[in-house]
Amino acid sequence: MQEGRRILRQNRLRKYARILSDRYNLEVIVKDNIPCASYACTDTTKKIYVQSTVNSDDFMNLILHKGLTLHEIGHILFTSSIAWKDVDKNIASIIEDGRIEEAMSRKFPKSRMYFILINHKLLHSDKIEEETGKKLINHSLSTQVMQLVFRAAKQSTGIPPLPRKVKENIKEKIGENNYNWLVQQTIKSVQAKTDKQSSEITKKIEKKIKEILHMDEYDSFYGMGVLKIVPNAETSIEKVDSTSQKMPDLPKKDEEVIKQVVDELQKEMDEQDEKEEQQLEDDELDFDDIDIEDELTKKIKKNYERAGNNS
Repeated sequence: MQEGRRILRQNRLRKYARILSDRYNLEVIVKDNIPCASYACTDTTKKIYVQSTVNSDDFMNLILHKGLTLHEIGHILFTSSIAWKDVDKNIASIIEDGRIEEAMSRKFPKSRMYFILINHKLLHSDKIEEETGKKLINHSLSTQVMQLVFRAAKQSTGIPPLPRKVKENIKEKIGENNYNWLVQQTIKSVQAKTDKQSSEITKKIEKKIKEILHMDEYDSFYGMGVLKIVPNAETSIEKVDSTSQKMPDLPKKDEEVIKQVVDELQKEMDEQDEKEEQQLEDDELDFDDIDIEDELTKKIKKNYERAGNNS
């Protein structure tokens, strides 16, 4: 991003953030190499950092900058690190990110569309496959379980559900009751009225996952399906010490919007599942249709002709 454009963007985002947060000493810093674990973070109640180039398209970069700034305002308004200090920071970050996006969407209804966009563009269903070079079905059970929690936490703000085969694999490995419990409790934690209530539910989720995966009580969830851009950088949830606001009530009209979002994401994933299954069937048919003996005969004949032996 050109320096003049970067400064202009920074000034506009600062004004935007100050108005929405009602904090008129809040600074927004747009630059490369920000001290964050992702594309944006807030290190105090006075600073928001945003990566200067998130997308190569200028207009999309602007939209994503606004969405990321909204996300960090959400941490300033709705996160208290004190409430989360006894929860594994990786799972806390997953659930609290979902919670603050839901809270912001209720407080500022147009925010939901921004979150859907940034989640689709930056944290979409294929992200882990792009970063690791292998499909989620081929990842460890621990990664799949963390992805289950991650997608349940953000189902109303744009993250698609798990692919069908991954769902079936998790249910087979941990049991359908444990699968349903994790989804239900994650959604309950995201929608909890206060940070403290949410963190208490998340502690139970943490304990359940460790039981399911046979982890030691003090084992960390680091690296299990949550992709970090800057290794060892701190996250917003560790730094925000403000007295957090309560989760706003869900406006009646938003219930239908959320239902549409969830239904569309499920439809999108169903279409992807069907496409992959059809491709597998086509590949099998192609293989079955090959006449191996005929192909081999042709190859041998061709080799003889090249050698000048037509007998």
